[in-house]
Parts: sequence; C-alpha cells; structure tokens
Amino acid sequence: MKTTTKMYIWLIVIFLPVLYIYDRVICLIYPEIEEDFVYFAIMAFLMLGYIMAALYYYLRNKNQSNLWMLITAVNLGIMNIIITINELYVYETMFTVIAVFCSHFVLYFSFKFMIEDEKNTLTDIV
Repeated sequence: MKTTTKMYIWLIVIFLPVLYIYDRVICLIYPEIEEDFVYFAIMAFLMLGYIMAALYYYLRNKNQSNLWMLITAVNLGIMNIIITINELYVYETMFTVIAVFCSHFVLYFSFKFMIEDEKNTLTDIV
C-alpha cells in the first residue's frame, strides 16, 4: 500500500501527545538522571521509535495483526513510563502492580500479534 502525505500528517498528529507525555516524564525525573541523561535519552528514543513504527504500520494497513502490535507498543510505552516514575521519582506499590500487569499484557498481545500474523502469512502463501 502506498503511503500518502495525509497519512504522515495523521501519524504526526497522533504521535504529538505521546511525545508530550514522554517530555513531561523526562522533565519530572531529570534531576535524578542528570549524569546518565544520554543513556536514558537513547532508551526513550528507541521506545518512541518502536511506538511510532507500530502506529505507522497500523495506519498503513489496518488489519488485526497490526492492531495487536499497536496495542503491544502502547502498553510497553505505558509500562516504561510507570516504571520510570516508580523508580526515579516516587515509589508506590500500586505502580509496581500496574507495571506487572502491563508486562503480562505486553506478552499476551505479542503472542496475539504473532498468531494473527502467522495466519495472515499462511493465507497469503496459499
């Protein structure tokens, strides 16, 4: 499927709130990571790249397997934000529980993606 500029505009518009949330979290924890900011920035950049790639593939081809991958990416992004706030800003037991649930959901939706993608691949071959 050919990508259009309209799709890129939608991708940027949808991705702006995600960038804003990550920016606010980084500003919140910056005093804790001041010395290691480069490593944290690389990790955040890779996470945002993964979320953007999942969003791009979903917008490009709205099938079930791409939806599962998008859900996995968003869930992983939320889990990373919760773990970052929990470890570097304020420790709450509830954040740990939510992070564990997010981790399980990431695994579940990843398996759903792999199963659905395998069905699509087998259907395309046959």
